[in-house]
Amino acid sequence: MFDAYSFRFLQVNRGARANLGYTLAELRALSPLDVKPQFSRETFEKLIEPLRDGSEQQIVLETVHRRKDGSEYDVEIYLQLIQSETPAVFVAIIQDISERKHADESLRAALVEAERANKAKSEFLATMSHEFRTPLNAILGFSEMMRAQYFGPLGSKNYNEYAKDIHDSGEHMLELVNDVLDIAAIEAGKRVIVKDDIDVEGLLNVCVRSAEKMAKNGGVKLAMETANGLPTLFADRRSSLQIVNNLISNAVKFTDQGGSVLVSAFANQDNIVIKVIDTGVGISPEQLPNITEPFVQADANPHFAQDGTGLGLSIVKSLVEAHDGTLTIESEVNEGTTVTVTLPGGQEAVVNQA
Repeated sequence: MFDAYSFRFLQVNRGARANLGYTLAELRALSPLDVKPQFSRETFEKLIEPLRDGSEQQIVLETVHRRKDGSEYDVEIYLQLIQSETPAVFVAIIQDISERKHADESLRAALVEAERANKAKSEFLATMSHEFRTPLNAILGFSEMMRAQYFGPLGSKNYNEYAKDIHDSGEHMLELVNDVLDIAAIEAGKRVIVKDDIDVEGLLNVCVRSAEKMAKNGGVKLAMETANGLPTLFADRRSSLQIVNNLISNAVKFTDQGGSVLVSAFANQDNIVIKVIDTGVGISPEQLPNITEPFVQADANPHFAQDGTGLGLSIVKSLVEAHDGTLTIESEVNEGTTVTVTLPGGQEAVVNQA
């Protein structure tokens, strides 16, 4: 309850005093405006004018109250005039709505995120329909030509080329399907992870060798460095191969001719750190925060596979997190990208640390 003429508190109940952190004596020395940082005297007088002239019986508003310690909280106020003659006296019923406001904001954020995810998945499905059509058209077209024997009996040289195209298109399609199935299994928690001690240098050697032809064809220098006495990695072998292969493949694919890709590994306490550093096209600051999100397509994120599903780095992130590891990406446009994966070391790493 306050006097609108003098703008002074007359009475404040125990709950309001506790919320504000003032004693009644302290509040009586203050104006309601002292606890309402969003209002000036002019705006407050304009607000209560409908109550004074009788055009409104009650006013409901949301604002912020400031406590004695300077902290603020959201409130909903029901304001009524209880004495119209001078001095006019008003009563305010105040409810702390901080939790409700926080819940509303969380809900709005969740709705925005759900809409963004839904849009991304819709775009993904639209693009995937094109991705699947490309190899399917090749498979159907070339196999039809072979079946109809347009170039004569199947011994013709052209048919050997068509058979290779069919095989390559089938492999491409299998990769697309495997990516989709992998991310679905990982997100559903159905990907089986069997951890064991793994020789890191041997693992990287296998991955680098598998990317050598791709690097050579693209004119990219591919190199590997490992620290001496590198401890073992405690991880699922299939997942580890998938992580490193995806990172090297992306790095090579988006590095121009004459550029380089370096794959390195070292121990950090009881963890194994694997880095893939390229001198490629890089990732813009706007794209970087979303680069590992699933269902975001290649045209939106240039570091995803150009002819793939756009799930490569999402799979990497999910597999790294399934191993209680971390994935960080640093990049500059036209300068290159550094991807760092940190995974738990095996028994040898723990012994060395001890």
